[in-house]
Amino acid sequence: ASPREPRPVFHITAVTYRNDPILTMSCMGVPVDDCQLQMAVTLTAVMWDELVEQKQFPITDIRVVAECCVFLTIISTKTPYTSIAHHIATAFWGTKYGAHCPYLIVVNDDIDVMDMDQVMHAVTTKCHPVRGLQVMDNTPGQALFPFLSLEERLHGKGKHVLFDCTWPLDWDPAIAVPPRASFDAIYPKDLREKVLNNWSNYGY
Repeated sequence: ASPREPRPVFHITAVTYRNDPILTMSCMGVPVDDCQLQMAVTLTAVMWDELVEQKQFPITDIRVVAECCVFLTIISTKTPYTSIAHHIATAFWGTKYGAHCPYLIVVNDDIDVMDMDQVMHAVTTKCHPVRGLQVMDNTPGQALFPFLSLEERLHGKGKHVLFDCTWPLDWDPAIAVPPRASFDAIYPKDLREKVLNNWSNYGY
């Protein structure tokens, strides 16, 4: 994805090969390859140290997403005050990794960041298409961001966006916040237990 510029030139004089070789390199490409998987695990640990160990935020979980080329991070948090998602985003983008992570999703602590079904449901049901987005311009960019223009890649100009998927604190939970219509959330406990205890009898 990087622009044209002077590169080393290799002149090949011979090619050797081995039948049934043991390859010691990685074929990089569309996710998930081994580099993205390893980076996702290690960067998640790094961001945990950066944002959670400081005890500045009530963050409950962090996930750097390998399937997104580690360009997306998901953070779940408690919401003790208004605009905490924006506060977390500012701290996140101020870190070494966060400065080069263009997409950040912040969700309530009842969302499992490892379950993309829950995360995407939160994005489309909790994130307002206008108020829920915080776009930052003129952030650090890099040539490996394919979505940037050639001019942006040449000059290291990037963009950041926050998807705030937390319920506003000024919404009345009894009226304004829609209840989650799920098996675990709205069905009576005795009915849930009956269904689960008979699940195999139902043929599942």
